[in-house]
Amino acid sequence: MALRGGDGLAYAKVMRAVGMLLLLVSSAGAQEAAEPAPPSCDPPCRKGYFCREGVCVSECNPVCPSNYICQNRECIADPNAPRVVAVQPTSGESAGPGKELSRNSFVGVGGGVRLSVSATGVTDLPSSSVVAIDTGSRYVGGGLALSFPQGGIVIVTDFIRAQFPLNVTSRWVLEPQFGISFIYGSFDDFAYQQLALVPGLRVRCDITNAFAVFLQAVRFDVAVYTNVSHRDPTLSGRVKDTLVYASMGAGVQVRY
Repeated sequence: MALRGGDGLAYAKVMRAVGMLLLLVSSAGAQEAAEPAPPSCDPPCRKGYFCREGVCVSECNPVCPSNYICQNRECIADPNAPRVVAVQPTSGESAGPGKELSRNSFVGVGGGVRLSVSATGVTDLPSSSVVAIDTGSRYVGGGLALSFPQGGIVIVTDFIRAQFPLNVTSRWVLEPQFGISFIYGSFDDFAYQQLALVPGLRVRCDITNAFAVFLQAVRFDVAVYTNVSHRDPTLSGRVKDTLVYASMGAGVQVRY
């Protein structure tokens, strides 16, 4: 069908408008396809974080420390975080790390020499070897010692001994001592009994928590009472003088 001149011009304008509309629509679609959607966070960010280009970022700056969460851009304690409870040392346990329990009780053995300092008559004994065993706790002890002078034996029994440990260092301890002892001596011709006061000084070195060595720097047996039983009756009876004996030695202790 042939179009007249006016109609043809109108038709051309309509077609040109339709073409431009289609061009605009296709251009907008191409532009929308060229812009990709922003990346999402999978799984979703937890409370206090938001998604930025596929990464969960804290709303708080700087980031909250451990066991805290960000809420309304503020760090608050996380109510779901595990709570740390301080463990208190029980009775008898050491409060400090690496410290062992103190061991104050002990059993010790030792040896040394015993001699007369101030003695008269048959009780003036020559120097002799001595062996001893003692036991006790931190402040109280006792023990038994045997001395072997020529021709006889002397038994020294410490009824009670008080000791006062003074820590010089972590290992070295000075122990001033004072006690009461009963002494019995037996020889071929006579025997004697004594009651003595016993001052002394011991130096101890704790090698381990359970083992120590000691030096009995000095020990005096001050006999305030002495009674002699002699084969010769004229030599028997109580000795009025105060007799003094000294001993020195060393030994080891097991502490528990």
